[in-house]
Amino acid sequence: MSIKTSWPRLLLCIAALQACGGDDDAGMDAGSFPEDASSVPDTGSSPDATTPDAGLADGGTPPDASRPEDASMPVDAGPECEPGAMRVAPCGNCGMGQEVCSEDGYWESAGTCLNEGECAPGELETESLPLCAERSRLCSASCEWGAWDETAPAGECEPGRTRSVPADCGAGEFRDQLCSASCVWEASGPCTPDACGGTRRFSPADAEEICIPGGRFVRGSTLRADTQPVSEIFISSHYIDRYPVTVRRYRECYEAGVCGPPYSPSFLTADLDALEEHVGVVVPTSDARRFCEWQGGRLPTEAEWERAARGPAPREVPFPWGSDYPSCGRFMSPRCPGWDAHVSSSAFLGSPGRFYEFPDLDSYYGVSLMFVSGREVTADGYDLVFYRESEGESDPWNRPAAIDATRAVRGIIYQEWSTDDERFLFDRYAGTRGTIRCARDAT
Repeated sequence: MSIKTSWPRLLLCIAALQACGGDDDAGMDAGSFPEDASSVPDTGSSPDATTPDAGLADGGTPPDASRPEDASMPVDAGPECEPGAMRVAPCGNCGMGQEVCSEDGYWESAGTCLNEGECAPGELETESLPLCAERSRLCSASCEWGAWDETAPAGECEPGRTRSVPADCGAGEFRDQLCSASCVWEASGPCTPDACGGTRRFSPADAEEICIPGGRFVRGSTLRADTQPVSEIFISSHYIDRYPVTVRRYRECYEAGVCGPPYSPSFLTADLDALEEHVGVVVPTSDARRFCEWQGGRLPTEAEWERAARGPAPREVPFPWGSDYPSCGRFMSPRCPGWDAHVSSSAFLGSPGRFYEFPDLDSYYGVSLMFVSGREVTADGYDLVFYRESEGESDPWNRPAAIDATRAVRGIIYQEWSTDDERFLFDRYAGTRGTIRCARDAT
């Protein structure tokens, strides 16, 4: 067999010998062929590069140029750019920023990412709403928030709230209920007789009444000259509104032609349907009186208001809930983080918010928002020395000189709230306007 026709086979044999540790010289003795394969005479054909024989001159595995020798190791593509070069590239949430090429040849941020969008594509935002409701929205590929979708409907009540209802009870009896963490009313006590001897109003929810049983309370404070002396006063049983009058309740009186417009002109132009649950409607003292009479009640006396806020004797506390100073966790005010967002979502006519939003402000009797709901109009005329003159009296009432004269107003406005302010239970002012909370005699 000639060398011309057996050249590929000889190459294969030599490769096999080398792989097995054979002697190279012995392989050379097996035949006489040039060391340089390029000197082989041209026969019109060449070794087939696609066969296993090709490229085996060193007896190794055919090289694979498509991957590195160790496929588990990443390929270092080397520097990305020329050191010192600059470019503008996408960054952040759909923004653009300047990049500079480092000394190592890699792009690095060289400044602020500009014109970013609202969010990261695919980001999901969930927001908790009053009454255990929840909604969510998704960020689009263009870094813009999509529309809100309701993910959990509103419940019956705000967790922690309490109420008394006649459900499942006999005539003249009621049962206490507590709003659970899942915003559902649950029974929290047995059926008991109404201490006021009448029929409490339980609905609508913003018009609920509280029975204040007859008894003594500690009236007055040494913090102000017009609230001295401090003494125990007896007050007869009566009902009082649990909440200050809401936009919804006053709107009905206004549209019936009984009450005049509030002081804020926005009452006539705002979307009242969206704001009907808000408290803080400020009206002339004359309209406060008309509203309560239209509702079948009256304005509370100063003494009734103070007892509903402080609780029975010998309880002496600076705040309706007790002695703990107010905090941002208890009530949102201009001094709290997040105030601007709160204002944009709830403030109206000086309103601190919706009537059910502040269960942590309830008094001993469960009367709500006597703190920072605005200065509330009472049935009394203001007199600097009335506390001294009425010391020891039962059901004291400083009858105003005229039916719509200046009256004593109680409480403070939420904008005045301070973490070290103990005055609110004891502040007395002569006022011509204020917010409303009605009372009614027990029967």
